Amino acid sequence: MQNEKRYLYFLLFLFAALGAAYCLAETQIFWGGFIAMMVFYAAIFYLGTYLAKKKESRDDKDWLVAGRSLPLFVAIFTMSATWVGGGYINGSAEYTASWGLLWVQAPWGYALSLVIGGLFFARPMRRMRYTTMLDPIADRYGKKVAALFFIPALTGELFWSAAILTALGTTFGVVLGLDTQPAIILSAFIAIAYTAIGGLWAVALTDVLQLILLALGMMIVLPFAFEQVGGMDIAWAKYVEKKGALATMLPSREALGNAYWNWWDYALLLIFGGIPWQVYFQRVLSAKDQNTAMRLSFMAALICLLVAIPA
Repeated sequence: MQNEKRYLYFLLFLFAALGAAYCLAETQIFWGGFIAMMVFYAAIFYLGTYLAKKKESRDDKDWLVAGRSLPLFVAIFTMSATWVGGGYINGSAEYTASWGLLWVQAPWGYALSLVIGGLFFARPMRRMRYTTMLDPIADRYGKKVAALFFIPALTGELFWSAAILTALGTTFGVVLGLDTQPAIILSAFIAIAYTAIGGLWAVALTDVLQLILLALGMMIVLPFAFEQVGGMDIAWAKYVEKKGALATMLPSREALGNAYWNWWDYALLLIFGGIPWQVYFQRVLSAKDQNTAMRLSFMAALICLLVAIPA
C-alpha cells in the first residue's frame, strides 16, 4: 500500500511541476482542460497500479498474460482498446474528411481481422497455453528462427505506439494548447509506469476506463458538431456533394480509377496484417479459457466498428 502511495505522490508532484513550468512559459493553455487531464492521468495511474497489484502474479508469465484469468467483459474492452486508439480515431476522421469515406478502411478491416483471428487462431493458441505470438514458431523451427520474426514484430509495435502517442500529442496541442513533445513524453511515462508495475492486469483495467470515456466523449461532442453545420442531414448532403463517388464504402472503378487495386491491396493488408500482432495474441492468451478467447475477438470486432461511427 505504501508503494502505491509513493507512486501516486510522485505522479502528482510531476503534474504540479509540469503545470508550474507551463504557467511560467505558456500563456495560451486551456487550464480547465489541463487540470482535468491531470486528474484523468492520476486516476489512470492509480487504477493501473493499485487495483492491478491486488491481482498478484506468481511469475513473469503470469505478469505478461494476467495469470490467464481475464474475464470476458474486461477482455473485450482491452482487446477493443488495443485497436481503438488515438491513431485509429484521428485517422478515421482525417481520412473521412480528406480522402472520402471510401478510403476509411481501418474500422472494418481490423474488425474482419479480429473475426478471422477468433475463428482460426484464438482457440488453438489459448489451448496450447503459449505466452507470446512467436512461441509456436519457436516450437516448430527453433528459437533462432523465432528471433528473426521478432524483429518485424517489434518494429511494428514501435511504429504503432508512435502513431498513438503522436495522435495524443496532436490532440492535446489542439484542445489544451500544449506543445506536442511534452504531451507525448508525459503520456508515454504514465503508460510505461503503470504497465511496469501492474503488468497486463494494469493495462486491461485502464483500457476499460479509457475506452468508456472515449466513447462517451465522442457521443457528447457529436450533437454539438452537428449543430455547427445545421444538423446531420445537411452535413451528409454537403459531404456527398463534395466527395461524390468517394462518399461510400463500396469500391468501384468509377470512384477509384487507377487506384482500384491499391484499394484492395490496403484492404487485404489491414485484414490479414491485423492478425499477427503480439498485442492481439496477448489478450487471447490472457483469457480465462478457449471460448472466452474466441468470443472476445468477435465482440471486439463489433465494438471497433461501432466506435468508429462517431469518429
